[in-house]
Amino acid sequence: MTNKNNPTIEGSRDYLNKRLNPFAACLESFALINQATKERKADVRSSDRMTSYLIRFGIAISFLLVAVSFFILGRLSIVSCILGDLVYFLAVMCYLINRFGVIRALSPNYALLCWQLMCGSSLLAIGITLNILFFVAITLAGPYICH
Repeated sequence: MTNKNNPTIEGSRDYLNKRLNPFAACLESFALINQATKERKADVRSSDRMTSYLIRFGIAISFLLVAVSFFILGRLSIVSCILGDLVYFLAVMCYLINRFGVIRALSPNYALLCWQLMCGSSLLAIGITLNILFFVAITLAGPYICH
């Protein structure tokens, strides 16, 4: 099986076993994922499609609830933020739980690799979030802290 756009499908064990530098391997992986998402041959379950719509809907509703909280005074503002957070959390949990079952079909090595990628991505997201919060806090409170 050959494909001019994706040399990894050539079936050549030499190519598959060859180590690329991390940047080239990452770019090639993104190209493969991009190609797979554009192809309609990929069998997508209806439940996967529904959770994709659910996460989009959850993000939109969460954003609206948090945005509305800026215009509401008092306790309703806090309730609106909490509801937005819950909607987002539930949508993401449904999305992840629905897709997590695929790991049982993988070999132990690939399952461990997927787990490590998920943990690393989560840690990166936590780090980015904390840095953004730190930047916002320093930007807003910096003048008061320096005095």
